[in-house]
Amino acid sequence: MKTIKSMNAFKTSYIADVKERLGFKVRVSPRRKNHDRKIKCPDFHARFISEAIKMLQKEGKPLTYRNIQETAFKLYQKTHLENKVNKYFNSVKVSKSLSEKDIKEIVNSEVFELES
Repeated sequence: MKTIKSMNAFKTSYIADVKERLGFKVRVSPRRKNHDRKIKCPDFHARFISEAIKMLQKEGKPLTYRNIQETAFKLYQKTHLENKVNKYFNSVKVSKSLSEKDIKEIVNSEVFELES
């Protein structure tokens, strides 16, 4: 999966599709010839969009497309960063001669910078 670099990757058509799946009323364009959607939201994007909608509802914020895009992008960035951290720490090999206390001190004292 390609990395997402812009919140515009969460297209308004994707948001409308997810909103319909969740049971929200979505305006239908008068120019639409039939009621079927041409563009369906991929599952990868749908996960972040539905989480963003739930978060905005809990916070009492309006469910505008812009708010949903921004929140979904922030959620993606957070999980993407967590994946990088986990990948880095899973690749580090620790000497068996170090005690658990020593390992905790090393992890807490050093700042690990990740490549983007």
